[in-house]
Amino acid sequence: MITTFACDTKLAEQAEHAATITETGKYIVSILQADTYEFTAKSGSHYQVVRMLVETAQKQRQTIELYVEGSQSDYQKKMFHAILTCAHVQNASFIPANIKEHRYGVTKPEIKKGFRCRELEGKFIGILFQKVLRNYEDKGQVYDTFSMNVYRVFDAKTEQTAVEIINNKLMTSLNKILCHWLTHNT
Repeated sequence: MITTFACDTKLAEQAEHAATITETGKYIVSILQADTYEFTAKSGSHYQVVRMLVETAQKQRQTIELYVEGSQSDYQKKMFHAILTCAHVQNASFIPANIKEHRYGVTKPEIKKGFRCRELEGKFIGILFQKVLRNYEDKGQVYDTFSMNVYRVFDAKTEQTAVEIINNKLMTSLNKILCHWLTHNT
């Protein structure tokens, strides 16, 4: 069968959009962009969020948002400092700059004024992502979805976790976690 295709530029633009990380696993990623923003919730609580766009060598991307200030930020603040440790960044300064607003399904990110951390951008780290299934209701309809949680971070070369780097210990934690996942998720 001979077929003629009319060029669809909308589909062509979508081909440029990177795939996202959608499975539990161990990933080595480059931090493409690190920025921060603040907001006040309806409850009056103030939050500061560090957002990082990361990408694998296979061009899979994921946005990580860590609440570093606010009512329930303790674990995520610790995770941010683990990322700094595994990226070997001693000081992270967020300075005024243009940021790209990366949102799922948007092929052309919006450019906004914000605060970026150049010390983190371009660094490689390892991340154990855990896929968490959940559902939500909208207008009486229940939908299934998932989120990708940062379970652990590690040095991209040595595979040492932050604790192992700080205490100058050999890498052992990562293998234990992966073995546990394999024996309990098959």
